[in-house]
Amino acid sequence: LNEPVITFSISEYYKEGNEQIVISKEQLTRLITEQLEKNLSVKNLSINELKINLHVIQVKKVPVIATTEITYKEGFKSVKPLKVIPDSVALFGSRELLETIDSIATMKILLENVENSSKGTIGLKIPNVDGLTVDPKEVEFKIRVEEFTQKQLLLPINRINFPVEQTIKLLPKTAMVTFNVSLSDFNKITKDDFELVCDFSERNKEGNFIIPKLVKRPEQIRDVELDIKKIDFLIVK
Repeated sequence: LNEPVITFSISEYYKEGNEQIVISKEQLTRLITEQLEKNLSVKNLSINELKINLHVIQVKKVPVIATTEITYKEGFKSVKPLKVIPDSVALFGSRELLETIDSIATMKILLENVENSSKGTIGLKIPNVDGLTVDPKEVEFKIRVEEFTQKQLLLPINRINFPVEQTIKLLPKTAMVTFNVSLSDFNKITKDDFELVCDFSERNKEGNFIIPKLVKRPEQIRDVELDIKKIDFLIVK
């Protein structure tokens, strides 16, 4: 025997503001009778009424978190982090349900031995819970990859908070910065894109040295290193 199924629109029984729809035994009998074959009739129902609980559907935007596993061919790197489009998705559900979700992760984006820019479409890890709808259910991803090479620049050391009434010498007066940069940006990066400072107010008084700080640097460079870790200073009397 096949289990019979009936369908009906609950909007016909909904009253604005109610959080529950109640269909009486008589109404339910009529609904079933209308969808049965003509030679069949309803003699009895096991329930006296049908109750349907409703929840107000709310909307919440949450960020999409990319789950990645990427390896690069030697000498190649991403110019910028992998980007997902759109970077957020809309969740539809009850307020109680949406309060438990702060972000949606993608399925794993697996890229191996990458040497070229890549793009594609990836699905989302949507929680398996009743009453939750996610839109969209997949996103695009893009990653820009270029060949990188090493570059060095000699930077002057700028002084901050040095006393004017004293003559203070720094040893050394310059420092070499080494970094990796894409071939397309190699000639664009100059020492004017950096600022290396020594702050006298942060000096180590016992050791008579100052830790240099790189307070300005281009965003697109990688693996930045200075050839010195500290700068000695002499107070001339």
